[in-house]
Amino acid sequence: MTAAATLTHVLILGAGRIGETIATMLCGGGYRVTIADRDRDRLATLARNDLATLVLDIRDRPALLAAMGG
Repeated sequence: MTAAATLTHVLILGAGRIGETIATMLCGGGYRVTIADRDRDRLATLARNDLATLVLDIRDRPALLAAMGG
């Protein structure tokens, strides 16, 4: 079994237009998606049932590693 075959949860860093577009496409494809950004207000505009959001500053290495699951 390949890694791609078992991938079900995706973390997207950045909630700008590109991140939002990718998140929407992946949600439509059956993936569980979390989109992370340091801008809490921007994340609030994206909150919906099929998309998890996470306030995260990628300069915070421990928080980034925790968000990545390791």
